[in-house]
Amino acid sequence: MDLEKVEAAAAKITDVKHLASYNWIEAPTPTIVVPGCPPRWSPSDIPRQLQQDCGLFYIAENSARQPASPLESLFQALCLTDPSFDIRTVNIVTDRHILRQLLAFHIPNSIGHHIIVSYSFSGLKFLVQHETDGYVDTALGSSQKKPSKARLVVMRGYWKRLLPEDLYPKWSEGGNVEENKP
Repeated sequence: MDLEKVEAAAAKITDVKHLASYNWIEAPTPTIVVPGCPPRWSPSDIPRQLQQDCGLFYIAENSARQPASPLESLFQALCLTDPSFDIRTVNIVTDRHILRQLLAFHIPNSIGHHIIVSYSFSGLKFLVQHETDGYVDTALGSSQKKPSKARLVVMRGYWKRLLPEDLYPKWSEGGNVEENKP
């Protein structure tokens, strides 16, 4: 299948099925529990302040725990959960990280696109930042235009701050960034 020839209308995720799950267990050797279970949402009865994050946080836990075979846990969990699953019916076996790399749409020097959303959940107002892999351009009609300018935000230290306007890159008519040194 040539992904470059797939039309936007055909770019849909369908036939989603839960096949297996697992949790990593902190142990001297790589250990998973099958089936796994995510934490259950249980709101606190009293207000509490969260502690600052510290320690190890995995970006690609499977690769970190099993660098020689990062997908082994996928196959172990799938075989234990559904031994009759026919892997020959699958075209691609991957994880989120590799899939993102395969389907990456690059902006020069960009290493990730992040979105900030807000929503209400059970009476609580959330503001959540997350990384986004891409989008299908179905909402833009002829009367809507894509943004022609963007601002560069530089992260410095633990707390992030926005740079003053004069430190943002200047955009040329063609949409390219022109370097603007302070």
